[in-house]
Amino acid sequence: MSEISTRHQTGAPQNLEQRFAARAAGMQPSEIRALFAVASRPEIVSLAGGMPNLSALPMKMMASVVNDLILTNGT
Repeated sequence: MSEISTRHQTGAPQNLEQRFAARAAGMQPSEIRALFAVASRPEIVSLAGGMPNLSALPMKMMASVVNDLILTNGT
């Protein structure tokens, strides 16, 4: 059987930036990830991404508003 060894480095932390690929320097955070982070908050009703919690929406009030909009602004 081969022996598994782990190496632990001690001392001052290394600056690892020089090991990254050049294209990694220009990476930006994902806007989709940020959107889902906001959408997962309990006080937010997200209509983005086609995933609203329909049971939490005030359907009668929304129907009334849509009806008023159609009567006022047409179809």
